[in-house]
This record gives sequence, C-alpha cells and structure tokens, in this order.
Amino acid sequence: MHPVTHLLITLLHIIYFKLMTHYHCIEIMDIIKELKSGKSSDIPINVIKKSSTIISPYLANLFNNCMKDGLFPDELKLGKVTPIYKKEKSTDCDSALIPLL
Repeated sequence: MHPVTHLLITLLHIIYFKLMTHYHCIEIMDIIKELKSGKSSDIPINVIKKSSTIISPYLANLFNNCMKDGLFPDELKLGKVTPIYKKEKSTDCDSALIPLL
C-alpha cells in the first residue's frame, strides 16, 4: 500500500465528525445572544430564533454535507472582528486594545 494512502486511511479512522441533527441546530440557535449592534444586512437574531424549527433541518444538512465533502463555502468563512477598547483613553494603539486569547 502506498504511504499516502495508508496515511489517509489512518486519518479517516482518527478524525470523526458526528452528524449534526436539527436538534443540535435548534440548541445552538437558542443560546445565541442578542447583539448590541449589527449591520442592517444581518438577519435579526430574534427572527433566527423564531424560525429555528423551520430552518434547522436545512442548516444541519448543509453542515453535514460540508463536513462530508470537505468543502466549506467562502461566504461562510468570513467573520466580523471588532476591536474592544479599554475604558481609559490612550494615544498608544497597542495599549488601547484588550488582548483576546
């Protein structure tokens, strides 16, 4: 057996993702906190929570397919990062931010 094939087979036995159910999606949507502010293009959290039983099977299927195929849509790889400033004013940019670990 080729070494790469052996490695891939070994990794397939080590890395295992449990399939997500729509119940998992509902639980995750239930714990999402209301954001203090958001872009106008964002879907309001209360709409997501109220429609969780309807959209959860589709989201679970999408997630499971992404994991199964090893593909993840570029649109879902984007994240919004907002710096968190300390309370006191500072002229030094590096010291004015709280480090996130």
